[in-house]
This record gives sequence, C-alpha cells and structure tokens, in this order.
Amino acid sequence: MTGKEFRKWRRINELTQDEVSEQCNIDTATISRWERDKAIITEKNYKALLELMNSNVANEAYE
Repeated sequence: MTGKEFRKWRRINELTQDEVSEQCNIDTATISRWERDKAIITEKNYKALLELMNSNVANEAYE
C-alpha cells in the first residue's frame, strides 16, 4: 500500500491522522510522512494498520 492509498482509505473512513495515531500507537508525524510518500510503512506499523482496517470493516458490517 502506498501512502496515497492509505490517505484515501483514511479519508473514506472519515478518520483523522490523530485517530489513526491513537488507535495504532504510531506518531502523527510518521503518518503524515507516509501520506506524502516521504517514508515507507514498516512491517510492524503495516500490521497495526491492517488490524485497524479489518476492525473498521467489521464495525461497518454491524452498523
């Protein structure tokens, strides 16, 4: 996933960088760098994002 793809997903799901930061325990500056393609998403952070994405999809299924 590229940073731009992540930003698109985050916006579609109406999440702020701060919300992602809190839920995944990732610094907001890091998230900003990803979205501008200034840094790559590490494996550890990618796993945390996948958990967030999966939980968000599951939550939407029950709404």
